Amino acid sequence: MQATDIGTLIIKSSDTLGGRPRIAGTRVSVQRITAWYKSRDTPSGNICLPRFCKSGISGGH
Repeated sequence: MQATDIGTLIIKSSDTLGGRPRIAGTRVSVQRITAWYKSRDTPSGNICLPRFCKSGISGGH
């Protein structure tokens, strides 16, 4: 498995989400990910965005 520099996954720009940091290629803010993680408010109890999770890409768990 190839390592990924996390700095390439989190971006921010003044014209999207009011400049808040977000996941590159999405409108999902880092703040939203943090809230999901703290509350476990996801169907599986895990956070998985298709772009970043193998299970999201393959459709498996």
